[in-house]
Amino acid sequence: MVSGGKRTGGGRRKQISEIRLAGSRPLERGSRVPLHIQLGEVLKEKLESGTWKPGTLFPSERELEEHFKVSRAAIRPALALLASDGEIKRIRGSGTFVLPPKRKVPVCGLLKALFAPPIDELGVSILEVTEHAPDEAVSSVLEIGGKRTQVLQATAVLSVGEPVCVIDSFFAGSDFPLLEGMLQDSREMQEVRDRLEAPRLTRASASIESSASLGEWTGTRLEADPMGPCLVGRLVQYGQPFGQEGERPIEFARLMYRADRAQLTFAGI
Repeated sequence: MVSGGKRTGGGRRKQISEIRLAGSRPLERGSRVPLHIQLGEVLKEKLESGTWKPGTLFPSERELEEHFKVSRAAIRPALALLASDGEIKRIRGSGTFVLPPKRKVPVCGLLKALFAPPIDELGVSILEVTEHAPDEAVSSVLEIGGKRTQVLQATAVLSVGEPVCVIDSFFAGSDFPLLEGMLQDSREMQEVRDRLEAPRLTRASASIESSASLGEWTGTRLEADPMGPCLVGRLVQYGQPFGQEGERPIEFARLMYRADRAQLTFAGI
């Protein structure tokens, strides 16, 4: 949605945003915080308040320059920060637009997503299940040591209205002997939940760090720009497989989130 605006020298009508900057918190000129960081925070506050509707044309660099009395050397990095954080989208030849709010995405492994979804909207799509010999890192985390057991690796996409996370989960094959065939034979997650003997899930530990970009493979599966920002996580789920006793690590998961669309929540960790 845009209003009429002025004509440029070439005769094309210049679009002016319907977003009003009046009432925005002023920048502090004497602060140690750089102006582009301050500007980014001020604009982020307005974006996250919900008063600027998704799809609305964002103020141009000239409008920001005139309102905040700062140079474009401060404006451009501020806008780049907002774009990388998924607050706005810049389209060449069209302008910059307000994006919808990020999805609240729980940090969880595949077992919790299947058997105790932290939110009702969480969807699971299994891409592949493979069986192979455990490597040293997975053996250590799952505490299977020198046990003669294979490891199952399940790759899945988690969705909250849209695809937001690719997850690689590893399990000791002896803990879930029916898991491989069941996941391979059925893409209906409710059927998996109904047929598989659910483990008892207790606690989990997780760590999240940033990464340069999603990459081609992950970006394709999350329907995102491969160069888009990525959050990478590691999670260990503790619990008891059905019919076994004692709490221990039963799942090791590698998590790859769309940083521009996911707002991570740690409820239940």
